Amino acid sequence: MFTVETSPRFERLAQKLRKQHPEFIEFYRNAVSVLEIDPYNQSRQHAIKKLTDPQPKDGQWRLPLQR
Repeated sequence: MFTVETSPRFERLAQKLRKQHPEFIEFYRNAVSVLEIDPYNQSRQHAIKKLTDPQPKDGQWRLPLQR
């Protein structure tokens, strides 16, 4: 298993999202569980995609929310 760490910027954004969207908590938990098991998507079971031309500090990967 891998460790998932978040940045202070993400934590601030996540706190706002939790207040506005109660379903965010479940999406977050699902994302963390996927990333802990297969962060490089070697199994090709997840919709993890590498971003093209990301802005500095914006991250380089996208994990779409799945309902």
